[in-house]
Formats: sequence, structure tokens, C-alpha cells
Amino acid sequence: MKKAIPLHDAHLIALKKNCLSLKFSVHKRNSYIKGRAITLEEALSCVIFQNKWASSHDVLRGSTKEVINASVSIVSLIDLNDSGQFVEVDISTPSDTSRQQFIVTQSDTHWVFQDLSLLSCTPCQEI
Repeated sequence: MKKAIPLHDAHLIALKKNCLSLKFSVHKRNSYIKGRAITLEEALSCVIFQNKWASSHDVLRGSTKEVINASVSIVSLIDLNDSGQFVEVDISTPSDTSRQQFIVTQSDTHWVFQDLSLLSCTPCQEI
């Protein structure tokens, strides 16, 4: 079983491999509460904290086991017609707020998140 790593660490690993886009999927159904669907905001929490329990439990910092005091809130949601939705999210801690963007599509069973934030980490190239 693969160990979950924070999104920030996933970004660093992807950059080292010259991968400029990451794709994540989250099940839409909560298997522990029959009939309960996971909302878009809850699925975003799972992606950002890289933890399948983020929608229903406190997320703990790996080494110290302290609770990560952070929240995820949707700032804007723009429909991209047949390409899904463009979602901007604020990730807030008591001392800082950062913004993350995703392109979100969905199937009957999953939310799928395309994280394009690594594109801004690369220098422009001349054509």
C-alpha cells in the first residue's frame, strides 16, 4: 500500500520528474455512511491534504501527530462547458492563506481533479 504524502510534496516530486500536471480522483460515495455522497468541497479537502479521511476527520501531521489546523473553501467555480469546471480554492491556516486552482470533472463514481499549478513554476521558452 502506498503511503499518502502532502500535496506540496507531490508537487516537488512531480517537478523533479518534469511533470507539470497532476491528476487526482476521489470516490463520490462515502462507503462508511450508506447513501452519503461526498461534496466537491469535501473531495477538495481529500486532494489538498492527500488523505481519504479529510472530509470527515481531523488531519494529523505525519511525524508529530498534531492536528493540522487548516480549512479549505471554494472561492470561485466557473463552468467550462464540456471540459468540466475551473475551481479556485483558499487553503487557510491561522497564520496564512494560499490559493490553489483545479480543473474538475466528474463521473458517476468519482470526482477527478487536474492540478495545473506546476505550470507556473517553469520558465517561459522562446518559440
